Amino acid sequence: MPSHGGLEIFRLLIKAGADISMRDDMGITPLHQAARAGDCPILDMLMQHGADVNSQTKNGRTPLIEAIAVDSDRKPHLLVTTMLLERGADVGLTSSDGRTVLHEMASMPQKRLNELDINVVSLLLDNGADPTARDHNGQLASDLAARESNTKMVQVLERWGME
Repeated sequence: MPSHGGLEIFRLLIKAGADISMRDDMGITPLHQAARAGDCPILDMLMQHGADVNSQTKNGRTPLIEAIAVDSDRKPHLLVTTMLLERGADVGLTSSDGRTVLHEMASMPQKRLNELDINVVSLLLDNGADPTARDHNGQLASDLAARESNTKMVQVLERWGME
C-alpha cells in the first residue's frame, strides 16, 4: 500500500532535481517500481514530470507489464494500467522473450483469474493489444491462457483474434 510519506519524499527528490529516469542494474526505473506496487499517486507524479511510460528494463519489461505482473500475492492493477494507457503506453512492446503485456496477462494461473482480470484484458485489447502476436516460442496469448486453464480468457482472446 502506498504511503503518504513516500509521495512526499518523491516530491522533495523531484524538486531537488533528482533524475526520475534513473535505472538500477536491471534497468528498472522508479516508474516500473510504482507500476508494480500499484502506487497511483507516485506513478502520476512521475508521469507528470516526464517519466517514459514505454521505458524497458534490460529484459524488456515495461511499466505496463509490471502493472499486470503475475505475482502470487496480488491482482493486476486496473487503475495503473488505465493510467499508463492514457499516457501512451505501447501495448505492443515485447520483453526479451517476445511476450507482450497480453502474453503476461494470459500467463496468470486460472485460480487467480477473476472478472477484474478479464476487464484488464479487454482494456488492453481495446487499446490495440494484438491477440494474434506470437512470442519467441511461437505461442499466442490464448495458448498461454489455455495452458493455465483460463477458459474465459481464451474465449475473450479468440473472439478478438477472429475480428
